[in-house]
Amino acid sequence: MNNKKVFRQDFGDASGIKHKDGNWDGGDDGMNSKYVTQQELREVKENLSYKLDLLEAHLDTKFEKVHSNSLIQEISLHRWFIGTAISIIGVLIALHFI
Repeated sequence: MNNKKVFRQDFGDASGIKHKDGNWDGGDDGMNSKYVTQQELREVKENLSYKLDLLEAHLDTKFEKVHSNSLIQEISLHRWFIGTAISIIGVLIALHFI
């Protein structure tokens, strides 16, 4: 009688499908770098959520800063427009009386 060791791959899985890597068991090839655990996935999700919250707060701050700068520029523009209008009216009145 031949006493050789029998491995699971010699029998195959119930489906009878031999996978392209030569593995017959139909399962995964262990926890390698292609897969993550649910705990690792949760940690990454929480980390991304935290980073998104930080980014949102940063964008809100930038928006407020830009908004306040545009408000200051708008006020300056109105002052320039009113000052220019008064100057033109003054020149026209002065030319009218000459």
